[in-house]
Amino acid sequence: MQHAITKGVGFTEASITQILNVLPQVDAVVLREKQLTTQQLANGIATLLTRGADAKKLIVHSAPQLAERFQLLGCHFAADANINGNDFPFLCGQSTHSIQEALSCETRALDYIYFSHIFPSSSKQGMPPRGLQALREVCALTTLPVIALGGITKTNQHLLPSTGASGFAAISMFFN
Repeated sequence: MQHAITKGVGFTEASITQILNVLPQVDAVVLREKQLTTQQLANGIATLLTRGADAKKLIVHSAPQLAERFQLLGCHFAADANINGNDFPFLCGQSTHSIQEALSCETRALDYIYFSHIFPSSSKQGMPPRGLQALREVCALTTLPVIALGGITKTNQHLLPSTGASGFAAISMFFN
């Protein structure tokens, strides 16, 4: 499973083109545009769909009403969101940073989790990575699909399958 996560630059002509070019390469694109209003995000999703994006390959970040409105693949939630996957008719995932957070997602009927950050990451400067061993532990302790996130590149992605991770998500690998 491969997810590309947008960079948070909004829906410019260049970013829309990038998203449309990345979509065929991945299982899903997570629209992580936290700086946008709900209306701006809705307009961006509508533009992507009009330009040929497959709704079933788009996951919106923290906007379940838009996932439902546009019949997207799903919604991804931040680590501090207290949600239950059974409350939604689409795929629900959540970011996690510890074993406790991962296990909490399992009891709340989520469909998958991101576990981060695995390697040094430009978006988490100054924070030590959790590493492959922590990823192995999370994968062993939960029945949920675990998607590795953080500092993943074409040169280190080959290290992930041995951990039990179901795949990976990345920003820079797809959108730089």
